[in-house]
Amino acid sequence: MRKKASIVALLTDFGLDDNYVGVMKAAMVSVNPRISCIDITHTVGQGDIFKAAFILQQSYRFFPPGTVFLAVVDPTVGSDRKRLLIETAGYCFVGPDNGILSCAAREDRIRKVYSVEDESLFCEDPCRTFEGRDLFAPLAASRTLGKRILKRLSPLRPEEIASISFPLPRIEALSDSVETEVIYIDRFGNVVLSLQKDDCVRLLQQGYKAECNGKPIRHFFTHYAEGPDRALFFTEGSFRYVEISAQNKSAAEKLKARVGDRITFSRLAKDHG
Repeated sequence: MRKKASIVALLTDFGLDDNYVGVMKAAMVSVNPRISCIDITHTVGQGDIFKAAFILQQSYRFFPPGTVFLAVVDPTVGSDRKRLLIETAGYCFVGPDNGILSCAAREDRIRKVYSVEDESLFCEDPCRTFEGRDLFAPLAASRTLGKRILKRLSPLRPEEIASISFPLPRIEALSDSVETEVIYIDRFGNVVLSLQKDDCVRLLQQGYKAECNGKPIRHFFTHYAEGPDRALFFTEGSFRYVEISAQNKSAAEKLKARVGDRITFSRLAKDHG
């Protein structure tokens, strides 16, 4: 049997300019000095729960079994929204009940869901505007010490928690117009779509022409260097979704693309004359 790691993986929108991340880690090692903290990212846009949920879903499977994921992007911090601990087949997820944990937890098969109500689990004199430090950090650290903490939590049904769903590809083979959606843009300007590689290649091979914000994308390449300099093209990114990229240029800037934009694949009607 594989030994589980005492790892806490952190994902926040706190940035790196203030002391917020550092004191969260201090709160955890005060509970368990043997914890290893791994930063997934702290530069999620402020309050961008959708982006945070996507990053968490795309990250968790690369960590050792038993890792505790602490995700705090929490625009309603201090409100009456639930505080969650979710046990899945291989991991544990801790954070606010706003959907941030839902995609990763569902994908790894939820076993148990708990609400955190026992204030003795919080740090002394907790601040309602920094529950990441005063509640979630001690909770995540306590979970790395074993499952005894679960007896102090309140069970919930999985359907009671907030949930986020990413848009799925809507591919209809006989339709003359197929739409997909921008779901993520990385710091290099790659525009990630709700589209799988096989579907994209099939559409292009069947004569569909793609367009985003008035600009055409005509070709699929297997890696960035294969694309023409500064030209827009499709490729499969590390998230295993199709993305629009541009060699030596930000595709997002060229397209003026934003999350939620639509990319349309159109097929010209055949001439029956």
